[in-house]
Amino acid sequence: MQKNIRKKSVTKTVIDLQNISYELRTPLNAILGFAQLLEKDSSILTRTQSENVNQILKASCSMLELVNKIFDLTEKNSLSFHSEIELSHPQKLTATTAAHKSVLVSNTEDIFNAKILIVDDQEANVLLLEKILHEAGYTAITSTMNPYTVNVLHHENNYDLILLDLQMPGLDGFQIMENLKKTESDGYLPVIVVSAHEKYRVRALEEGAKDFISKPFDLYEVLLTNQTVFSAAI
Repeated sequence: MQKNIRKKSVTKTVIDLQNISYELRTPLNAILGFAQLLEKDSSILTRTQSENVNQILKASCSMLELVNKIFDLTEKNSLSFHSEIELSHPQKLTATTAAHKSVLVSNTEDIFNAKILIVDDQEANVLLLEKILHEAGYTAITSTMNPYTVNVLHHENNYDLILLDLQMPGLDGFQIMENLKKTESDGYLPVIVVSAHEKYRVRALEEGAKDFISKPFDLYEVLLTNQTVFSAAI
């Protein structure tokens, strides 16, 4: 009896820790993303501002490492939960910026004119993705924080790409993908899943997503993944 109670207590703790980890990764995505955008445009910053941005990136990276440790703790205490967390360190992002930019130059005008829909219930994530795509040169970007509008919007606009969050109130990303399948006559889902839940990567791909981006994401990863999906569709 007591053993079962302890087992339930451990399971609840694991779930609570994983939920906390997810909740931490969501705002971290916005903090890291906007800080990376500032770092990219460092020429417009004063020296002090650049140093402050660098401190934000370092602190955010430390916070992300702590989140990873929480996930490691849950894995050690329960075989029922598995998560693979990829750490995107700001210093690594900076070091590979030139290589990423050289690839992005190959984007065609058709790709930049592609119609893109951003679906996320968190305003900061929507604004971050909009800013990343606009600054890269994409011209036809729509967004919604209401998951129930996705099907109607896609039916009216026939988007070339949908950047889709998974965990949203009322209707999750998997349900949205299932609804989209019913309206896509050729079965092609123009979806890239963008989620803090790395454990859903395989399921998302199996259910038709063309790629999966983990939050917090590297801004160049978003652009390169978009380009890869567009290129495969051409």
